[in-house]
Amino acid sequence: MLNITKFNSAKYTESLSMSKASAPSRYAVWFQAVRAPFFTAAVMPVFLAAAYALSVKWPIDWIIFTLAILGMVFLHAGTNCINDYCDFNNGVDKKTTFGSSRVLVDGLMPPRHMLIESLILFGLGSGIGLVITAWRGPVILGIGAIGVAGGYFYSARPFGLKYKALGDIMVFLLFGPCLAWGACYALTATHGIPVILASIPLGLLVTGILHANNIRDMRDDRTAAIRTLPLLIGLQGSQTMYFLLIAGAYAGILALSLGRILPWSSLAVFLSLPLAVNNIRAINAVKEDNLKAIAAMDVQTARLHLAFGLLLVMGIGFAGIVR
Repeated sequence: MLNITKFNSAKYTESLSMSKASAPSRYAVWFQAVRAPFFTAAVMPVFLAAAYALSVKWPIDWIIFTLAILGMVFLHAGTNCINDYCDFNNGVDKKTTFGSSRVLVDGLMPPRHMLIESLILFGLGSGIGLVITAWRGPVILGIGAIGVAGGYFYSARPFGLKYKALGDIMVFLLFGPCLAWGACYALTATHGIPVILASIPLGLLVTGILHANNIRDMRDDRTAAIRTLPLLIGLQGSQTMYFLLIAGAYAGILALSLGRILPWSSLAVFLSLPLAVNNIRAINAVKEDNLKAIAAMDVQTARLHLAFGLLLVMGIGFAGIVR
């Protein structure tokens, strides 16, 4: 049911009045709702698959590449919107919380409109997936179905995985191996085991984004009576977990390079290490009574993921050029 009591109808009416005078303002609210700065988590595995394919001279269908990027953006945007909708209705997102796009908690849009937006975005992403399926066959249909179901039921009923401390594993699988597998097969009609392995570090970093968010929101989530991994393992355990996620990403690339699965130029990811060290220090310094000190740590971890991912893609691409 819609949580109408939490929606500021007066503020939304005022927003609509302003939008009549300035049309872009309404679109700005809808754009804010999708949380575009985090889209890099969805598109990076596609670039990774393309870079690896180029490095080993696999033919790439560039039309499918473009469609895959668009499809991932739509599905990620839909996931963000349904997450906002469910968090707001379940009392997880409030005025005082830092998460979400803040579109609902600030009364800029009715919850019903957020739900509609999410369904439209899921529909667009699924439609693109069906187009790619026509090219590549049922493998893409199966992987795509897993992605759509995982994105929707991450927070939506009847599963609501994020409320049962299962969000971390779902995010890792979707934004790591699952997405990379689908992207590689879509672009090249090849399953690309090296690409799937190379996506594991990316998946660990995306999980780090979620984990940082959940550490910051421990008090609010406890009040909302939901379960997240930090609430289960405590602050100290969560700090260790964040370190392992970040360190694991770098260790993974090192191991893949030593095993000659990835080229040595992939070690360019270590240029992003100062960002990782700063994030780990900030997480380790936080205390139970000042969790808001890491209010922007999810964004900072997303920047680390972006830097790490771009360096990885460029490193693999450079190896292909040298060959």
